[in-house]
Amino acid sequence: MVGERKLGFKISKFVRESDKAEVDDDEILKILFKLERELTLIAEGDRKAGIKVSTSVNNSPKIIEAKNLKSLKELAEKEFGVKIEKFVRKSDDLDVDEDEVLQELLNYEDNWLIAIESSEKKENKEEDDEGFFGEELKKLKSEMEKIKKSDVKTVSKTGTISNMKTTQLNFQMEQMQKELEKAKKEKEEKQEKIDKLKTLNTELAKHKDEIKNLEKKYQDKIFSDLTTRANNEKKVKALEAKLINLELKQMRISNIFKDLANSEKVDICFMIDATGSMSSYINEAKTVVHKVVDRLKKKFTEFDLRAAFVGYRDHSDGIDRVTVLPFTENIDSFKSFVTAVVATGGADQCEDIFGGLEVNDFHRLQKN
Repeated sequence: MVGERKLGFKISKFVRESDKAEVDDDEILKILFKLERELTLIAEGDRKAGIKVSTSVNNSPKIIEAKNLKSLKELAEKEFGVKIEKFVRKSDDLDVDEDEVLQELLNYEDNWLIAIESSEKKENKEEDDEGFFGEELKKLKSEMEKIKKSDVKTVSKTGTISNMKTTQLNFQMEQMQKELEKAKKEKEEKQEKIDKLKTLNTELAKHKDEIKNLEKKYQDKIFSDLTTRANNEKKVKALEAKLINLELKQMRISNIFKDLANSEKVDICFMIDATGSMSSYINEAKTVVHKVVDRLKKKFTEFDLRAAFVGYRDHSDGIDRVTVLPFTENIDSFKSFVTAVVATGGADQCEDIFGGLEVNDFHRLQKN
């Protein structure tokens, strides 16, 4: 059982690595441990038989045999006794939301999934982060206090459910506290930037008033004697220095707004071998490109996504050695362009990969 949980598949037998002899008896295993300083056994079985599943509360995985996400969800809900909203891969928290992704995971040893329990729909979505999480934490604390005050101390089914509920509430409260801290930190960072901008704007207005006053004084004394003019020249230099500082502050403000705007933009470029030798693989490559773009667009809705494409061929293909689509925000247009790419050309010479990289330059791929 331990080996199956670790490896993620049903084990049918063990064989010794040195001579492939089957080890099917406890006495044989004990003898081998005494005779050999290092014993290596190979586990054999059906690697596609099942997938490891655990919940965010119960970290002990169960091996569940399922052919699709629907049956996996039903079996996991029955196994763990909770309502499941979705599955994520334990190693990188990626959502497993398609049957074909599940089938691919069955081919790998790293197929441990975490079942995320469903929660009640959150109301008042337009409330600010701190207010929302604060109300939810109050509800959780109130519910936990009710459970703690309960005098029911039996080992019945009711007691088990109460303990399970307490564990779930503890976990949910910890998660909400983390989200609240994160929201507070982001709010403080945003407020800090806003305060800086306000300070710069105040200083800017103050310097503008100073410049106007200095200009007026300069005009009043422009016809004064040479001594006064000499003094005014010093003031003009000081005024020019202040103007330079003012321009620098204006540039800093402009750069801050540019940084804020660019932080919400993502550019991605795909570069693919488009020679004739790719004819049997090009359609699958296009499909993968489409899926990657669709998933990025779906998962990161708050970012402005732009996509570009470069298909490279051999040096001998002349002007057709590269096919290029500059960065575009029109994802449908991008997908249509990729679909139309044809694997052709190539004379078994070196592919012009460096030519593709040269084209894959930030300034040359900008949309005109």
